[in-house]
Amino acid sequence: MKYRYLNWIIILVGTALPIIIDTIADNHGDHYPFIWSIALIPSIIIIFRYPSWNVVIGTAIFYSLFELTIELNQEGFTQFSLDLLTLVLGIIVNWSILLTVGYLRIKTEKLVRKVEEMTITDPLTGVYNRRYFDLYLEHAIPLSKRMSNSLILVMFDIDHFKKVNDTYGHVCGDYALKHITNVIKRNVRDTDVVIRMGGEEFAILLLETSLEEGSEIAEHVRKAVEDSNFIYNDQQVPITISLGLNEYKSEKVDQFIEKTDQALYKAKANGRNQLVVSSDSSNSFCFC
Repeated sequence: MKYRYLNWIIILVGTALPIIIDTIADNHGDHYPFIWSIALIPSIIIIFRYPSWNVVIGTAIFYSLFELTIELNQEGFTQFSLDLLTLVLGIIVNWSILLTVGYLRIKTEKLVRKVEEMTITDPLTGVYNRRYFDLYLEHAIPLSKRMSNSLILVMFDIDHFKKVNDTYGHVCGDYALKHITNVIKRNVRDTDVVIRMGGEEFAILLLETSLEEGSEIAEHVRKAVEDSNFIYNDQQVPITISLGLNEYKSEKVDQFIEKTDQALYKAKANGRNQLVVSSDSSNSFCFC
C-alpha cells in the first residue's frame, strides 16, 4: 500500500517539477526545454503500473500536450525558431523513449503471464493443475468461512484407465484424458473449477453450491461421460468415471481432501461408474 502512495507522489512531483523549474527559468530570462524530460519519470511509472498500449500512447499524448501548452503559454512562439525546434525534438525523443519502454514492459508482462499460466495449467488437457488447486483452496476456504458459503469438492478417476492404456496404447490414453476433460467442461458451470490432479485423477471445485446441487452436478457429469462417444482408431472405447463428493465442514484442508478421496475410494470399491457422497456430509447418499 505504501509503495502505491509513493508511486503517486513521484508521479505528482514529476509532473509539477518541470513546470516549477521552467517557470523559474523563464522569470530569469532562461529557457531549458529539455527539463521536460523529468516528465519521463511519472510516465514510466504509469506504464509500469498499467502495461498496455492504450496507456503508453495515452500517457505520451498527455505529457506532450501538457508540455506544449505550458511552453506555448510562456514563450508565445509566433514563428519558427531554434527554441521551437528544440521543443519539438525533445517531444520526439521523449516519445521514442516511452514507446521503447512501453514495448519492453508489455512484452515482459506477456512473458510473465505465460510463465504463470504454464505453472498452473496442465499441458495435456488445458485445465488447471494440482498447484493451482492448492492455491485456489488457500483463498476459497477462508472466503467460504467468512461468507458462510458452501464449498463442494468432487474428485473422480477414470475407471480402469490402466486397461485402456494397456489395450489401446498410451496415445489413446492421452486422447481419453482430453476427451473426458472436454466432456467435463461442457457439463459444469462457468464458475466451477476443473483440475487435473495427476494421472487419471481429476477434481471439480464448486463454490456457493449446496450439497444437493453439487451432487446433481456431479451425477450429471458422470452420466455425460458414460454417454459420450469416445472413438480411437475407428474403435469405440467405453469410458466411465467414479466420483467422490464432500462438503467443506470447517476441517483442515488435508482432512477435507482426504474425506473426498475416501468417498471416491468407496465408489470404486462398490463397482465403479458411480458417485458416492462422503459420510461426513449431511444427507449422505450414493448414486449407483
